[in-house]
Amino acid sequence: MISNDAYAAWQAFLLVPDSNGNIMQNGYAYGQLINGELVSNSDVRYSVDQWGSFNETNIAFAADKGSKLYYGFSLGFPTLNFRREEFITEDLLQTGNPPYSASSYTFRRLNDINATGFNMKLGLIFKPLEGVRVGLSYESPSWYTINQFYETDVSAQFTQAPEVGEGTLINSDILETGLYAYRLRTPSIIRVGLSGVLWNKLVLSADYHRQGLGDNRLYTNNRSFNIDESLLNNDFQPVLNDLLNTERETFAFGAELKLQDYFLRGGYRLDESAYLSTYQKSTARDLTSISGGIGYRRGPWSFDITYVQSQQDFTQVGYRGFDENEDPFEVIDDITVSSVNHNVIFGVGFKF
Repeated sequence: MISNDAYAAWQAFLLVPDSNGNIMQNGYAYGQLINGELVSNSDVRYSVDQWGSFNETNIAFAADKGSKLYYGFSLGFPTLNFRREEFITEDLLQTGNPPYSASSYTFRRLNDINATGFNMKLGLIFKPLEGVRVGLSYESPSWYTINQFYETDVSAQFTQAPEVGEGTLINSDILETGLYAYRLRTPSIIRVGLSGVLWNKLVLSADYHRQGLGDNRLYTNNRSFNIDESLLNNDFQPVLNDLLNTERETFAFGAELKLQDYFLRGGYRLDESAYLSTYQKSTARDLTSISGGIGYRRGPWSFDITYVQSQQDFTQVGYRGFDENEDPFEVIDDITVSSVNHNVIFGVGFKF
């Protein structure tokens, strides 16, 4: 049995069979046979088209008890969309006679995920002293229903038709290697915050979040499709458990200075990587953010503008194959990226 990737390459005439119809070792449909060896030089291009979004709608209820204790409850309905399409193109500089006449080919992979979920949140704010606030909240696990679609295909360009009756531009079938529906439970989150007011002008705050990543769980229900519980438990769940930290922590600090109707703000935030330290070099490291802004309030109106710079180093995994011993190796070298994002946020408020 061959993989779907290899089958797509076979359909595009990129794999050369022997006289018995078996795929030859190193039997690729490009290069020139020189002294019995297949020789080919090539340029490889790797591109990724990736986008996604996370949104959440909340229905919240809150109460105030004597202006000392505030508490609330909310129902959350998160939605997640993620699409990633990869293209690996190899332009081959040497070609021979058929079947070694492929001048280029493109391998495409698509992973498309849509998810809807549900969670609950409980929170309270307590004022033990004037100007001092202590906050505590609990967010339950989020239960998602995930629909995932995965497909691959290969297209190839030949200088001469690889077989009689074929053209020089050949596309494989689009192999729908997966249309899956399954369930995911993400871990709960505990948040603690402390803030205080000094001289009626300066507000200082600190926040701490803890998320138990070891509580992630993949499972199925009666609406799941094309996947069974044993596959998730035996193949995917152990990989998830081995990859992620048992917990993830976030630390945030902020300050706001009041100058009559104006407010100056600054903050710092550290989000620890979700991955174990042994895997961070091949995944994502910690995310750090700094922010600064100015606000203006007069009567019921408020105007705010904030600048946020966030930085995170991560590794973009290219394409990995398997050798004759089934050991993985990098076909395309992994790329280490230092990502720096700059965001400007502007807000207008009206209090009534």
